[in-house]
Amino acid sequence: MDFPPSGPYAFFLDREGRDADELKRVLVEFELRHPVGRWVDLDVRTSDLSAVSRTQLGLAERRCIICDRPAKECARSRRHPVEELYQVTMRALEAYAGM
Repeated sequence: MDFPPSGPYAFFLDREGRDADELKRVLVEFELRHPVGRWVDLDVRTSDLSAVSRTQLGLAERRCIICDRPAKECARSRRHPVEELYQVTMRALEAYAGM
């Protein structure tokens, strides 16, 4: 399976007037609690295609998997070498797979 350079992601579109805010809260909980949830980006869009953000819901922003700083800050500055990201990712995947 090929992923874009930004990694795996999914968009959820609230087309039927369901509570997009609640869906975003559920997906953030998944990202935080699932053993490899921090490696996926699950976004929610409303019927007008507006993104539902963590900050507009009063939730903490995504944190870096290495240093726990804001993830955007580390990604933009390329603070961590690719090899370090790879090693952290492989350890998490191996632990999840029971290897």
